[in-house]
Amino acid sequence: MAFCVNCGEKLVAGAKFCHSCGTPVGGISSVNNNIRKEEYVGKIFKCPNCGAVITESTVICPECGTQITGREAVSSVKKFEEKLMEIESKRKGGIIDALTKSSNVVDNQKLNLIKSFPIPNTVTDINEFIFLAIANIDVKLSKQSVGSKFSSALNSNDKNLKMQKNISDAWVLKMQQAYQKALVSFQNDPTFEGMQKVYLDKLKELKIK
Repeated sequence: MAFCVNCGEKLVAGAKFCHSCGTPVGGISSVNNNIRKEEYVGKIFKCPNCGAVITESTVICPECGTQITGREAVSSVKKFEEKLMEIESKRKGGIIDALTKSSNVVDNQKLNLIKSFPIPNTVTDINEFIFLAIANIDVKLSKQSVGSKFSSALNSNDKNLKMQKNISDAWVLKMQQAYQKALVSFQNDPTFEGMQKVYLDKLKELKIK
């Protein structure tokens, strides 16, 4: 099996030029030393326009800007949400949680997952993530001017309530990070205006300036 010496694309038998990058083959049947032969493990996805290697979830080619069609891209936010649901499904609830401390384990896993989630690179995924974060923020726990009921509870030994506040605060921080990335990279995108409105409304609700 012969491959182009320039881009590594598989060559059609008898071809004089690489159909991917246009590099002359130079006689693939006789000059075997000039042909790069490679063995690939798994699937290799390439942009149909420029031949750049892309991932399975790529929506727009980072090399030439071509929109990738013909297959469904897997959203990083969707995978993240599914992982959160998988963790939550491990919660037993009730007396069993109190005895086995499984609830603490679940909450710690959720908190670590939220904190470690990398902010997406596309405006669509960032928009989706901001709405997901907003849906999971507990305003009563995370707003900077907390009511006396929650202040006293947080100052007590209620570890569960404190953990819920930590999780909610982690969502707030991630929402802010996602918005800042959108502000820098996608401020002129039509999606940004709506994203900005819901973000600023949530900051006002949280009493964050």
